[in-house]
Amino acid sequence: MIISTILIVDDEKDYLSALAERLELRGYLCLKSINGEQAIKIIKEKKPDLVLLDLKMPGISGIEVLKWIYENHPNLPVFIITGHGSTKEKELCLELGAKEYLNKPVDFQKLLQKIRELE
Repeated sequence: MIISTILIVDDEKDYLSALAERLELRGYLCLKSINGEQAIKIIKEKKPDLVLLDLKMPGISGIEVLKWIYENHPNLPVFIITGHGSTKEKELCLELGAKEYLNKPVDFQKLLQKIRELE
């Protein structure tokens, strides 16, 4: 699998922009979404190779987006990146099919390594 397009879903706009910029400097095309509804629309239209998904967002939660992804796009890898996670949420996300569960602030080198392991 080649990862070239990454959808980042996070309602913290500064974090979203900073993470996208760092990934773009390493050659990835980043699509950005500030909520779950927009993320689902982007997945339908643009078909990214990987989703980096926050859990706590207004509107549709990250858990709901994760459920939708694995019902509709079961081969699309998802990494959860959250600042508010719990052990219970981590277990649920991995059970629902998330490939990784990373806590903010995420170690960027670790994130890059996890992305490259998918390729």
